[in-house]
Amino acid sequence: MARILYVEDYPSAALTMKYVLDELGHECQVAPTGVEAVRMYSAGMFDLVLIDTQLPDMGGPDVARAMRAWESENNRQPGLLLGFSADTKGSENCRESGMNGFAMKSLSLTDVKRLLDQYLSV
Repeated sequence: MARILYVEDYPSAALTMKYVLDELGHECQVAPTGVEAVRMYSAGMFDLVLIDTQLPDMGGPDVARAMRAWESENNRQPGLLLGFSADTKGSENCRESGMNGFAMKSLSLTDVKRLLDQYLSV
């Protein structure tokens, strides 16, 4: 089981992804804003963070930069951060911000499982 932080401001998408991840046997927490995501990340240990690239308070790449800065300031090993979006326009910005990768949003159980298999060794 992996501990996953899903950063998503759209409530129905967040609930659906949480349900999918729970069904796959993972523990999922949801952060509705970038500020909340950084707070939760610094307070807990997560195996994976899925970050919506467009949030109301800060962009996904800015969230990743804040998380990477916190890791550096606290001598913590870099976590696994993935940008998550409905379009591919932000994939370059995700990598430049220190994210490990980028994935297209999909609520398909098969697609989510494939993504987790690709990035997690659980």
